[in-house]
Amino acid sequence: MGSFFKAVICYSINVFSLHSFLYAQHAPVVLEQFLRGKDFKSGFQYKYNSDTLSDFYYPTMVNSVKHIYLWQKNKIAIQLDGTGKLLQFDSNFNLARLDSTIYEGYNYGAYNFVYNDTIFSLGGYGFWAFNGMLRYFNDNSKSWGIINANKIIPLRLWYNAQVIPDFENKKLYVLYAKPKEEWHKENASSDENAYLQCLDLVSKKWWEEDKILNNESIAGWSWAYKPICNTRFGLLAFKFEELEVYDPMNNRVGVVNKSKAKELQDNWYQNTQLIMFYVNNQVVYFEPRTKKLSIFDFNESDIKWTRKKLYYNSTIVIKEDFNKSAIPYYIFAFLIFILGFYSHRLFQSKKTTIISGSIINNSNYTHDDQEALKEKPKSFREILTEVEKSLIDILIKNSSQSKMTSVIQVNEVLGISRKDIKTQNNIRANAFQMINKKFSIYTGLQDELIQKQRTDFDKRFFEYFIHSKFLAKLK
Repeated sequence: MGSFFKAVICYSINVFSLHSFLYAQHAPVVLEQFLRGKDFKSGFQYKYNSDTLSDFYYPTMVNSVKHIYLWQKNKIAIQLDGTGKLLQFDSNFNLARLDSTIYEGYNYGAYNFVYNDTIFSLGGYGFWAFNGMLRYFNDNSKSWGIINANKIIPLRLWYNAQVIPDFENKKLYVLYAKPKEEWHKENASSDENAYLQCLDLVSKKWWEEDKILNNESIAGWSWAYKPICNTRFGLLAFKFEELEVYDPMNNRVGVVNKSKAKELQDNWYQNTQLIMFYVNNQVVYFEPRTKKLSIFDFNESDIKWTRKKLYYNSTIVIKEDFNKSAIPYYIFAFLIFILGFYSHRLFQSKKTTIISGSIINNSNYTHDDQEALKEKPKSFREILTEVEKSLIDILIKNSSQSKMTSVIQVNEVLGISRKDIKTQNNIRANAFQMINKKFSIYTGLQDELIQKQRTDFDKRFFEYFIHSKFLAKLK
C-alpha cells in the first residue's frame, strides 16, 4: 500500500511539474518575467493585423480569435479582439475570465490600453459601422462602461488609425483618416486627408478641432499599416523602406539613421509574427511562437529630426491675403510657367502617369528608345522610378524568404491603400506592366520579372513574386 501512495505522489508531482513547465512556456508568462519591475507603459504593437495572435481558441468561440496583450498590475491580461472578454492565468495556471461580458462583435480593431491600472478600449469596428466610443473595465462589477466624451473619433487599428500614447502628460494622440460609411456607394466622394486628434485622459475631452496631417511629411499609409511601436519620442513606423518617427507632442518628423534602421528592418523581415514594444530605451521584438526576445537600444541619438511638420495647426490651411500690387509678378510667373510647360512637352520623349506623388513610366517604347535604354544604364535599377524601386525591394525580400507579396503590401508601397478597388487594380496592373516592360527592354528577354498567382484562401485575389531564375541577379 505504501508503494501505491508513493507512486501516486510521484505521479502527482510529475504532473504538477509538467503543468508548471508548460505554463512557463506560455508567451504571456515569458513577457511577464521580462517586464516585471520595468516602467512599461507604451503598450504592445503587432507586425500585421493578422498577427494579433490569431491562433488562439477559446471554448465559447466558434473559430480561432485574434487576441491582444495588456500589461496591468504587473501581469498580462488577454483581450479577445471584437469583444469585451478579458482573460488571465490564475494561480493554478488555468486561463480564467476576468469579466462577465456577453456582448461582442462591435469593436474589432479597437485600441486597448491601460491607464492608472484601469483597462480602456477606444473605438473599433462592427455591425458595418465605425465607432469612437471610449469604454473602461470596472474591476468590481466585472463589466464595461462608457465614458461620455465630448465627441466621437471613428478609428480602427491597421485600417484607418494608429494611436500614440503620452501617458506622462496624460494624453492620447490619434492619427486617423475619416472612413467612408459602408452604405455609401463605392464611387462616392471621400475625404482624402488624414488627421490628428488628442484625448485628454483627465478631462476625457478631445480637441475641439482636428489638425490636418502634412501629406509631404507622412505620405502613404505606413503609419497605419506597418508601425513598429510607440517610443517616448513618438510612433516608430515604416515609410516605404525607411523608418521614421512621428512625434505629435512636438509636431515634428524624424528619420532613423541608416545603421539602426537596417538593424530593426532586417530583424522585422526575418520573423513572420512579432509583438513589439518599447521599454527602458529599448525596442523589443518578441516572437510568440518561439518565445524569442530580440532587444535593440533606441535613443534620440538614433533619430535625425527634419524640418517637416507632422500637422497643420488648423483644419483650414490659411492663405495670405491677395495683394493687388503683386499682380504683375503673378502674370510674369504664369507666363514663365506656360513657357516651361510647353518646352517640357516639346523635348519630353515619353508620357508619365503620376501615382501618389511618384512617377511610373506609361509609354510605348520605340526601337530608338530601346537602344538608348540598353546603352545608357549601368544597372536595371537606374531605369526605375523611386516607387518602382520600392516595389522591387519588397518583392525581392519576400521572394528571397520564399514568401509571396500580398496585394495589401503592394498597395501600401504604391500609396493607393485608400483608393477604391477598381483604381487599385488598374494602378497595380500598370505598375507591374511597366516594370516588366522595362526589364524586357533592358535584358532583351521575353520572360516577365514579376509574376503572380492566385491565393490559396480566395481565388479572387493574387499574390506576387520575382521569377526564380532572376532573383539571385537582383539581390
